[in-house]
Parts: sequence; structure tokens; C-alpha cells
Amino acid sequence: MLRHLILVNYATVTLMVCLLLFIISNSYFEKQIRRLFLLACLLVLCLVIVDSVEYWTATFDHATSLRIWMSAIGYSIRPANIFIVILLLLRQRKKKLVWLSIPLYINALLGFSALFTDIAYSYSADNQFVRGPLGYFAFVTSGFYAVV
Repeated sequence: MLRHLILVNYATVTLMVCLLLFIISNSYFEKQIRRLFLLACLLVLCLVIVDSVEYWTATFDHATSLRIWMSAIGYSIRPANIFIVILLLLRQRKKKLVWLSIPLYINALLGFSALFTDIAYSYSADNQFVRGPLGYFAFVTSGFYAVV
């Protein structure tokens, strides 16, 4: 299992570490831009860890709260990375960014709502993923941010 996770994530982790080293050592970018790129890279690394843990907990024969937590964090991080790119592009327009961040917060609330309701998603007793009526909101949010 560990070998499989290393093989699957090796390229991503290697690329993110090299990008982090580049961002830290590059003094040509503004400090705010470097900070946003650094945050985006750290979120990608966090997403790799969260997805790996969630993948591991998916092999269990019963649902666990750890899997729900990892799914909620993953659902929250995915559109957040795209939003960071929007922050880089629209960093001069603060009022637009406040309005554009609303779907991100709603998405995070829906992702973590799985801890106490199944409106977005849940897991059955035998650890099978069950999508709720608002289960596609994370994908809609990511698509919206990609279009923006």
C-alpha cells in the first residue's frame, strides 16, 4: 500500500518540492505573489496527503470519521487552489474578491457538513461513498472558478 502511494504521488510531490525551492529562492517576484504561490504549493502537498489518507481509509470494511474528515478537507482544498490563481490575477480588485470567495466558503461548509448530515455526501455502513443532493457543489465551484 505504501509503495503504491509513493508511486502514485512521486511526480506531484517532486514537482511541488522543486517549485517550492524555486519560489523561495526567486527574488524577482513581489512578496505577495511569492506568498500566494507558496500557499498554492503547500495546499497541493496537503491535498496529496489528504487524498492518500482518504484512499487508505477507503480500504476499510467500515466507515470511519477519519475518512469523512479527509474527504471534507479534500473537497475544500480543490477549489481553493483555483481561487488562489484568481487572487494572483485580480489582486488589485479587493471588492470583487470578496464576492468571488463566497462559493469557496459555501463549498467548505457543505464539505464539512458530512460530519453531521448527508446533504452533500456520506458513507454507508460498508464504507461506500454515497453522493447527496448537493454532492456536485464542489465540482460546480471548481468549474466556476476555472471559468472566472
